[in-house]
Amino acid sequence: MPEDRNAVLLRATYDILKQCQEGPYVIDPMTITAYYDGTHCDGSCLLGDIADALGFDKDQPPLAGDCKMCGGAGRISYGDTCKQCDGTGNS
Repeated sequence: MPEDRNAVLLRATYDILKQCQEGPYVIDPMTITAYYDGTHCDGSCLLGDIADALGFDKDQPPLAGDCKMCGGAGRISYGDTCKQCDGTGNS
């Protein structure tokens, strides 16, 4: 992927995150738009374009860390606990 495309996608990501940061309320980044490729694209569109640029399948899971409850490596889904232990620490 050319560096120029990566720079466009990074700038669009920056613009969306900056808009989220500037507001007094929590804003869903998937609903905010950035202008690139000659049109306004929302976070969902940007996510797809980034997946394409990285060569990822659209269902690629996010990077994972270790569950803070059970210590399971690479099992974070959302938050600090994994789906395997459901926050109980028992996997």
